[in-house]
Amino acid sequence: MTATFNNNARSPAGAVKVKDTRGYGSVHNVQIKARHAFQRVDSADFRSVQKRKLEFLKASVVKEVVNRKETGVLVYCPSYFDFVAVRNMLMKMEVRHAAVTEYARWSEVQRGRSRFFHGELPIMLYTGRMWFFNRTKIRGVKRVHFFSAPEYTDEYAEIASWVEGGGGGGGGGGGGGVATTFTKFEGAAMEKVVGVKGWKHLRESEKGTFVFA
Repeated sequence: MTATFNNNARSPAGAVKVKDTRGYGSVHNVQIKARHAFQRVDSADFRSVQKRKLEFLKASVVKEVVNRKETGVLVYCPSYFDFVAVRNMLMKMEVRHAAVTEYARWSEVQRGRSRFFHGELPIMLYTGRMWFFNRTKIRGVKRVHFFSAPEYTDEYAEIASWVEGGGGGGGGGGGGGVATTFTKFEGAAMEKVVGVKGWKHLRESEKGTFVFA
């Protein structure tokens, strides 16, 4: 937005930029006690972000779910394009999963929720637009993986609060908890989750993994 304004605005004299300088984000509004892990995924440019995140998801989440026979893993996809990419990867790996999207029939949603809750399908794909338009809650969640940070402030806190029994895990390891992959290109969304100060720390630190408890 800033670049667009600077490059195209004809009369910048009246410009006012308002920035949220609070030091906290929605991660502090989660209603359960859980471990929140944030994994930075290095990407040379914006075009390779999705590919790099898919590689991390495949190696650190999906393969663990299959090898450990885990259930109750919800993968949040902020956009339908991310959903399609993750779904295609799971289908190629022949990993059984449920999907809750804004385009699915309600009967499909109900069937997928039930099979996920009873452990028949170990992974649930959930899109950001489904949350925005329907606020469909998923039961039986033991672990949440955000493919990218949500666009809306309340979204992260609400979905992370679905983890049942709290979560001591997260990140690439097994067990419960909440994990989020991010890149340097996602500052606007990450500021809403971890706050302005938190994002500055995540962006500038030499570490790749960060934990909020």
